[in-house]
Amino acid sequence: ETALRQLHAGGTLLCLDMPTGAEMICDMSGLVCGEKFKGIKMIPPGLHLLCWDAGHDKHATFVSFSQSGVETWTWDARLEDLRLIDDQEQAERLALAVREYKFDSELGKFPDGEYQAWLKLSNMITLETLVRCGIPPRVVMSGGASPNAQHVEHAPVAPRFVEICSSRRLAGMSAADISEFNMDGSARLQRVLAHLSNSWKELLAELQIGFLLFLLLASFEALEFWKNCVALLCSCGKMLVENAELMSEFVLVLRRQLEHVPADFFRDEIAKSNFLGPSLACLLQLVDEHFTMQASEERSGGLGSVQAKLFKRAKRLRELLQRRFDLVDLDEFALEDEVPTIVENLEIRDTGQAGEEDGRGASSAVLEGSKVERMPWMLPSDISEKQE
Repeated sequence: ETALRQLHAGGTLLCLDMPTGAEMICDMSGLVCGEKFKGIKMIPPGLHLLCWDAGHDKHATFVSFSQSGVETWTWDARLEDLRLIDDQEQAERLALAVREYKFDSELGKFPDGEYQAWLKLSNMITLETLVRCGIPPRVVMSGGASPNAQHVEHAPVAPRFVEICSSRRLAGMSAADISEFNMDGSARLQRVLAHLSNSWKELLAELQIGFLLFLLLASFEALEFWKNCVALLCSCGKMLVENAELMSEFVLVLRRQLEHVPADFFRDEIAKSNFLGPSLACLLQLVDEHFTMQASEERSGGLGSVQAKLFKRAKRLRELLQRRFDLVDLDEFALEDEVPTIVENLEIRDTGQAGEEDGRGASSAVLEGSKVERMPWMLPSDISEKQE
């Protein structure tokens, strides 16, 4: 009875002429196409991700299924790629044949073993998110595509993520403001959210897209965005107070993602630059410092407390790092030379003098008649650099 209900309510992905032995991934589950393979049936309504090998590259597309919906695709041997059947009459004829069960014996059952994991990794993603990122359903993506490449009709694309603010200063900032701007990412995060109608849920949705496309499509662009976004969110100490709900949901999203990366992720080539280790060390230290200042009854408050939920989720994240990655002590990632120097609230004025060393006309920062060397992390050495 359950199977019959799923058959009637679920969607169908029709994939004609797939090469025997071709490998595909539907959500988080892999499958190999047999000789009679024509697609997948009993797909739960909602958003799904389909990945496949196309020549020497990996391609993918999001597909959205309504109840009893049918998606019609076919393998193009010339292009060595899966493409959408864009002939409307042919697509409708095939969809009717599916609903009349003419393909039923050649359709594989939806691999639901990892479906709950997929839901947890994609629960923030909406159709609006995909459209904003330039990858609405049925648009084919490539792991090697660049968002800056010239658009070619029918060519696979890369997602366009929101830009993560990398500026180390903003026009009109005092020295103390620059220090705070670089030591706590909250102000930079606010600038990012301003491009998303101040919706932190949309930022976490893009974070989920970035992780899924990095994990399943091997997309370099997605990996770079995921790294930068995680690093920014992990540095937002003020947000633990000002927007605890955002930070709590971020910790949950991140923990769920780390459950699906290899156990040697912190030691392999992808992570050898330690981009994630220092970020996690920073986040958990900020959480510890924040809750150390809270009364014990507040820390152990009921589940209705956002702060209590954040504390518990951070604790589970730490436990995962210890259990799965054997990271008992995150202090090994706390690199002192990466911590910015604090600039006190001193008056700095520009004398307009030319730089003595490089002769490029860079102005000198002068305090009470004494020359003060510019800190490389604080100010660009070239005054022609655009300020945001």
